[in-house]
Amino acid sequence: MALHLIEQDRELEALITLLSQADRIAFDTEFCREKTLYPQVGLVQLEIDGEIFLVDPLKLQDFGELIKALTQGAFMTIVHAAHEDLEIVSHLAAKQNLARKLPQNLFDTQVAAAFLNRGSSIGLADLLEQSFGIRLAKTETRTDWLARPITDKQTEYAAMDVAYLCKLQELMMRELVNFPQKVAWLQQEVMENAIEQTTDPEPQKIYLGVRGAGALRPKQLRMLRDICAQRYLVCQQEDLAQARFVKNNVLVNLVKSTILEPRTYIKQGVHFRSAKRYGDLIRDTAAQALQDESPILPAYEAVTQLRWLNPVSAALRKHLTAKAKELDIAEDLLCSRRLVSHFFWCLLEGQGTEISRLESGWRAEALGDLSAFKELALEAKSKQASTTVND
Repeated sequence: MALHLIEQDRELEALITLLSQADRIAFDTEFCREKTLYPQVGLVQLEIDGEIFLVDPLKLQDFGELIKALTQGAFMTIVHAAHEDLEIVSHLAAKQNLARKLPQNLFDTQVAAAFLNRGSSIGLADLLEQSFGIRLAKTETRTDWLARPITDKQTEYAAMDVAYLCKLQELMMRELVNFPQKVAWLQQEVMENAIEQTTDPEPQKIYLGVRGAGALRPKQLRMLRDICAQRYLVCQQEDLAQARFVKNNVLVNLVKSTILEPRTYIKQGVHFRSAKRYGDLIRDTAAQALQDESPILPAYEAVTQLRWLNPVSAALRKHLTAKAKELDIAEDLLCSRRLVSHFFWCLLEGQGTEISRLESGWRAEALGDLSAFKELALEAKSKQASTTVND
């Protein structure tokens, strides 16, 4: 394949013209985000009609024009596990106030592999080896993509990430051609994932997904909720990685004990720079949350703490596993821990604020009525309540 390094705006202009005429492209990015909330793009890789283009955003004045072309074009965009790649596109499109924030016709080969029952989170290297016997080098996985000049090894590594995506998509569609229902489900899953992964979270709901929050008491949850919200807003404004403010596990430990004592923060695991810069904000936010006595929803993982729910959860997982086998798709598409716990959270704790993914979209069509498991869960809850009263 011919390989082109795009470092000048006139070269980018020619590439955008080529994009406007394309029916499909392969797309990937290389980035860094150790210190930032949003990924910092270091390179964009495209494959169009057998030619590979490596676009250097650090050397272009009009790089935003490429983002516009990627989001406005009607061509199919083939990606693999594109969470952060699409996050880059969405973030840069939002900065330009573009009407569209994402490519409109996405095909994710990792998701397609799951619908072909070839693994739920399979990496591109493994998928290419399975499909074509091709082995990708993994030498540049930890490289600094913002450093210049780009090395020959980096160039080769980046090019290989898109070189076979179109060929892989063709192979997968040949396997899916007799399963139009799967194709429709695949398209829906890819777009739902893309929208979910690139939509900014509601700050007041971030605490729901924090690991370790399931066992917290209401007053601790209120502190966690408000500090998580403040952290996100600060990090969004400063483009700072949230772990650089304070890590989730440290924050959970703090709300359990010494959140009102900034002098203990460093010993508890808060970085000394964060303790100095944000310590008063953390303490004041926690103190204010302690004055709040309004109801608060438990964290998502709270249902995993309910031992009386385990038999019902096991029964549901067995049902979902059998359904995945019947449909010949990866089990995690239906019965991942996240999907199962969220189903019961929506029923027992969510108070109608969210709809379970098992009961919406293509999963609702695939699974049908799950009311029997809801009835079992509510019955088990009632029995547990009676036992508690009697004790």
